[in-house]
Amino acid sequence: MHKVITTGTLVVLFGFQACVPARKLDDMTMRKEKCEEALSSTRAENLALSTKNEELASSVARLTRAKDQLERDTASSGIAYRRLTGMYRELNDTYDRLIANNEKLTAGQAAETRKALAEMQRAQEELIKKEDELRRKQSAFEETNLRLKERESRINDLETLINRQDSMMRALKLNLTSALLGYKDKGISIREQDGMIYVSLDESLLFSSGSIVVDKKGVQALGDLAGVLAKNPEIEVLIEGHTDDVPISTACIKDNWDLSVLRATSVVRILMQNESIMAKQLTPAGRGEFLPVAEGKSPDDRRKNRRIEVILVPDMSKVMNLVSE
Repeated sequence: MHKVITTGTLVVLFGFQACVPARKLDDMTMRKEKCEEALSSTRAENLALSTKNEELASSVARLTRAKDQLERDTASSGIAYRRLTGMYRELNDTYDRLIANNEKLTAGQAAETRKALAEMQRAQEELIKKEDELRRKQSAFEETNLRLKERESRINDLETLINRQDSMMRALKLNLTSALLGYKDKGISIREQDGMIYVSLDESLLFSSGSIVVDKKGVQALGDLAGVLAKNPEIEVLIEGHTDDVPISTACIKDNWDLSVLRATSVVRILMQNESIMAKQLTPAGRGEFLPVAEGKSPDDRRKNRRIEVILVPDMSKVMNLVSE
């Protein structure tokens, strides 16, 4: 059946479209784009969490194998203990037989009696030595078993501590990603590597070329970053300045080393404007041009190398204490 659109219907449709303000339509479009960006970010986070989950599963498997090895070692020590106990019983039986033989020989020749007594004496001395050895072995076994149990307990404590620390770092990364979401396409990237979180800020977001003064837009981004750091006082923060390989020399800046250090220090001062951040958390450092992320000489490669790396390091003192025990 064909539907006929009358002139009246067209008038109604055009009238309805006119009722929707262009500004509202733009707002709806913008919200849709933000939703799509959030969905993409969530998918990326899910992928990263899945990868970390696989790494943790591998770590649990490794610790399980270590625990199984400890159990096998304990079983081996038990076998050795039972073998020594059997030897002890055999020596006791020998001693009993010698006593019985001595009673039989008492009525015999004196020489045979003396020989039997001497043999019995030697056997008794050997028995005492074996008993002493058995006691030493038993003591060593008990000490080894105690050490194995202590080691197993430390491994369990270490695994618990590492899992707790990993959970804390994952939560910190999620908080950073949420706080800095508005800067995703403006020169900020966040990654997790070797148990640490790296927040990389492009030069274009923070500084003008050759300058050590943080731009207004960079101050705002660092303020949002400081808000997250202030809630994590146990995290150590290393601020690294990086430059490209183009030499620089001004009245105030001697070279790229100088520029990278001064930029890192400028970032530290901005972060310290948040009164909840402790100075002992922050360490500025200059790497100059010697740790590039791009090895090429093109303008784009050099742009990538001009950056500030904010590295968030978890407190490893508890882990090191467990390892060193």
